[in-house]
Amino acid sequence: MDGHECEDIMKYRHEVYLPKMLDFEHRMVHFEGKELTQVEPSNLIPAHQLKVYYHDECCFHASDDMSNAW
Repeated sequence: MDGHECEDIMKYRHEVYLPKMLDFEHRMVHFEGKELTQVEPSNLIPAHQLKVYYHDECCFHASDDMSNAW
């Protein structure tokens, strides 16, 4: 429906995006366990750390068309 399974999109995802994210992974702050304990990357100064923020477009667009009623 949104084109995420198109051949060119899948090729980009697998050949460009995912390998680049793997390159960045050692610099990323991540969270572990049920408590989501923040784990800082080791041996990096804070200016070189990465914090990745994702969003779910289902939630992102949840308030669209709020003027409509049932």
